[in-house]
Amino acid sequence: MVENRARSPSATETAAATMREAAKAPAQPRPQPNLEETARLELGETPETKKKSLQYLRRLIEGTSSLNVPTDDDFLVSFLRARKYRVQEAFETVKKFSQMRQDLPEFFEDLTPAKVPIKAICHENELVMVSPQPDAFGRSVALLRLGAWKPSMCSFTDLIRASLLLAGRSALDDVTQINGAAGIVDLKGLNFYHMVPLTSSLIKLVQFTQDCVPMRIKALYIVNHPPVTEFLFSAVKPFLKSKLLARIHFIGHDASKLWDMCPRDITPAEFGGTRERFDYDRQDVFLRSRAEFFERLYSRRRPEK
Repeated sequence: MVENRARSPSATETAAATMREAAKAPAQPRPQPNLEETARLELGETPETKKKSLQYLRRLIEGTSSLNVPTDDDFLVSFLRARKYRVQEAFETVKKFSQMRQDLPEFFEDLTPAKVPIKAICHENELVMVSPQPDAFGRSVALLRLGAWKPSMCSFTDLIRASLLLAGRSALDDVTQINGAAGIVDLKGLNFYHMVPLTSSLIKLVQFTQDCVPMRIKALYIVNHPPVTEFLFSAVKPFLKSKLLARIHFIGHDASKLWDMCPRDITPAEFGGTRERFDYDRQDVFLRSRAEFFERLYSRRRPEK
């Protein structure tokens, strides 16, 4: 359940001070999971299974004239891993991915780094970021300051478009494909004026993320959520599948609860972590260097007959 009790400013300041003190503790070294072993145990991936599944999935896609998706190994493996090498399920996800690009032009039309205000979203307002290091479980960690968003910064549609570009990185990253991803959503500042633009767009994003994105979402941690969160969550909840719903954790204002699940040494200081500042320049360079990939990944053009 979402906490309904509002925090007074003094209590919030006290919690923030406690968070900063806790963040001073030195990070402990973390053994990283063995990727090959994790892929075998959790996904059923072996060299032979991977080879045969790729061949089968590629035949299914090439035999469907309406599909316009990349067919290189890296792209297809991301869908196979997301569905634990159940090839038919992976194929259905590819079809949904292709169809959703057509159904949501507001998100996918010209979705490339050059067409999204990355500077305003990331550099100037620090609304979304992906840690370059995995957490203790080997997961990729994304941070979204949803409550800090204001229409004067960028449109909410562009915030989602930027998030989709960063999510598209998973198709390039073996670590994320195998170990999955976790998200930290900071709702500090969320107010009623957020409700109209957020609600309908978040419902669409939830449906796309659950059904179409080749990513294994292992956990979502909601922090600093005010009472108004109850209204937003009640609107989105009916569209959440039971598996994802069970992986949503409301942390409240006590960040120490978060560090039991997501180490603070990979989290920027503004979220109570020990990483001094996130390298937005590196993130921007990476996205722009993969512009051609994103054009192929999110293209809405139908294949020529």
